[in-house]
Amino acid sequence: MAFIKGKKYLRTVKVDLSENLNSPNTFVEFREPTTGEAFSLRVEKEDEAIEVFKGLLPSLLINHNFYNDEAETEKMSNQDVVEILYSSYPAFTQVLTEYTTAVFQSSKQG
Repeated sequence: MAFIKGKKYLRTVKVDLSENLNSPNTFVEFREPTTGEAFSLRVEKEDEAIEVFKGLLPSLLINHNFYNDEAETEKMSNQDVVEILYSSYPAFTQVLTEYTTAVFQSSKQG
């Protein structure tokens, strides 16, 4: 399959949050960062990196199944999803770990 500009991302990461959010089939899916976004994560202190990562997440989020209503007709904004994730330490660390491992560790291989 060929790469077609604007048609797909080189890498996406889908994180199943069902267990950590106690809600079946709950997921978020992120795209890989641009080079500039990746370099913005290079900070001296770990807590600064977490804040930068949190700030990037809404723009990296390409799909999710978080809704504002039980009928599942209105999806939450990416910013609202990130705030929910950030409010749950287990969920946020799961996203942080799975995303960084998939995007940054696998790019070192090969």
